[in-house]
Amino acid sequence: MLSDAEQPTRYKTVLIVLALALTCSAAMLSYKIASEQFAEAPRIGSPGTIGIAAETPSAKQPPLDIQMYFDADEDPGRTSVEVSITQIVADSSLDELRVRIFLCGAASSDPRFTDNVGRQLTWLPFPAKEGVTIFAQPLGYLEQCVYTSLPVNASSGSSGFRQALMIGTNGKRPSETSGVRTTYAIPGIAQLPALPKEMDFRYTQLPARSSVTISLHDLPGDLESVSTSPQVADAGRLEWKYSLDPATRPVSNIRLTGQRANLQAARDRNIFIAGGLVGVAGSGLVWFLELSAAEISSRMSRRRKEQVDPDAGEPSLDTPDGIEQAQSLSKVEEVVHPRVRKPSWQSRLPWVLAAIFVAVGLVAAARRALHSNNPRYSDRRDPRQPR
Repeated sequence: MLSDAEQPTRYKTVLIVLALALTCSAAMLSYKIASEQFAEAPRIGSPGTIGIAAETPSAKQPPLDIQMYFDADEDPGRTSVEVSITQIVADSSLDELRVRIFLCGAASSDPRFTDNVGRQLTWLPFPAKEGVTIFAQPLGYLEQCVYTSLPVNASSGSSGFRQALMIGTNGKRPSETSGVRTTYAIPGIAQLPALPKEMDFRYTQLPARSSVTISLHDLPGDLESVSTSPQVADAGRLEWKYSLDPATRPVSNIRLTGQRANLQAARDRNIFIAGGLVGVAGSGLVWFLELSAAEISSRMSRRRKEQVDPDAGEPSLDTPDGIEQAQSLSKVEEVVHPRVRKPSWQSRLPWVLAAIFVAVGLVAAARRALHSNNPRYSDRRDPRQPR
């Protein structure tokens, strides 16, 4: 059982430890929340490039209209694309055109594609020749490409409309998110250059005036401040159209960067909570310094009194002279150092409890904000749900 003189010291020690714990916890949580809100710009590697060439003679063939549809939300871990090659033929006697599709660079990673009848396409490595290294802009090293062959054949009931389809995914992730910014990178499409005569692998250029249209779909609904490279003709439609003629500069890949409004709102909320925790940490620090200074001053005062006359001791209260001496000393102390009643620990207890409740509430709000600040919590469609 503690004496009456030891109880205030014990409670002061408890309050000092509590103030220190409140200051440290609020400061560390504030730093953790704030540091996660200022992320670097998202970095994403090259998505590779899709090459195309004609396998059969194409000099008399009408132009090809190539449509490429990229789905940003179909499979977030892979690049989802649908390639449609369309040809309008006025002379039905023309032979069917066959094309070769090349996946180069990162686009050649684990391709899983089917054609218009659901047949799984087989991908073959580019036939490299020993001692010959071919680098073609923008496809890169052709030895790192895989290819397949597709016939552009007539649809049922329409001899003038010919089409080839390639639907599937490859193993390259199409987007990266850092902080509130998201960057998408999708492969472009270009014609293959002419090969050296030493190569036994042959193909021809596409028919003249062939063109390609690339579009990106199923982006998050809260994506704002979008910038693209190359730029789009219409800001309201993420669509790029260009010619595949050899004289036209090829497009190796397409990049799109934007800010997520939902993530921005969560970031602002977390910064506000971090600011509140900074205030709690500052108040806790002031409280800790005040209690520590008072405790140190009290201990130093007691030590000085003990060092003034360690042998004199307290006046004896067993004699009238001792009682009179003690009363006179008490009066002198009251005149020289008037007693100021310090607030007791009981009077500070409600404020201490209020500070604890506020800190607990801020910590709970911060944890909830951290759990909600997740790119998965957006208005995207769940890819597992049917369309």
